[in-house]
Amino acid sequence: MNAPAASDPSHEGRQRLRGAFAISVARIRSDPAQPRRTFDAADLAELADSIRARGILQPIRVWYVASENAYQIIAGERRFRAAEAAGLEAIPCIVEDVPAREGVLPRKTILVDQIVENWQRSDLNPYELSDALAELRDTHDYSQKQIARMTGKPESEVSRLLSLQNIDAAIQQQVRGSPSGSFSRRHLIALAQLPAEEQRRMAETVQESKLTAVETERAAATMRKRSRGKPSERAAGAIRRFATPKATVTVSFRKGEVTDDDVLEVLRKVQAMVEQRIDE
Repeated sequence: MNAPAASDPSHEGRQRLRGAFAISVARIRSDPAQPRRTFDAADLAELADSIRARGILQPIRVWYVASENAYQIIAGERRFRAAEAAGLEAIPCIVEDVPAREGVLPRKTILVDQIVENWQRSDLNPYELSDALAELRDTHDYSQKQIARMTGKPESEVSRLLSLQNIDAAIQQQVRGSPSGSFSRRHLIALAQLPAEEQRRMAETVQESKLTAVETERAAATMRKRSRGKPSERAAGAIRRFATPKATVTVSFRKGEVTDDDVLEVLRKVQAMVEQRIDE
């Protein structure tokens, strides 16, 4: 086959990338230390269906582990698992160069890439990301400023995620064991700003009243003002929320502690007000 002419306009502004290969699935392995621990089964099944229909459109990234004659995943674990489920025998991979002097790809290099890939995924357990950042800080001696620079994220956001490590141990255990529980990343960042005893109280309120992240942030801000002895513009009142097929009803009380009888009394008064408007 003749080589394309050097003047071929289709070759202008492009260059061949190194390290792209179709690699047997049998020779690829997961990274046992990667930050992401949980994978939604329905999400993987949907991705597997897409791969069966169209193949893998974006290669995964791997590095060659010479001691095991295998390729370990750096980024693309979901695509790899879905490809296995789809029955693919080989998948496209970009192979990262291993420093000749070291013979292995440094753990800190892999970890930074994995953090960047997973940061924006909405279904990621908050502690999967927080733990990875803590490893960079505590095991690899990176400052928050260095982590922010390497990941391309604001230092303030790095600090907030690292603050999750300071949350009460019982709350941490609950969140780590329940990826789809009551606490989002924003809920937890709000809790982390409180003393341990108040964290537990606030966590109970979040679950019992099904507080949104915004409501939790406001309530935590009020508690912080109280703990510093500063008057707040509005006392933190109890919030009860009731979901029905047609609407969600939220009742905000002026006092902090309420009973079921208090809720019923308020709802009866609301019912009377609505009936009065109908009569008018």
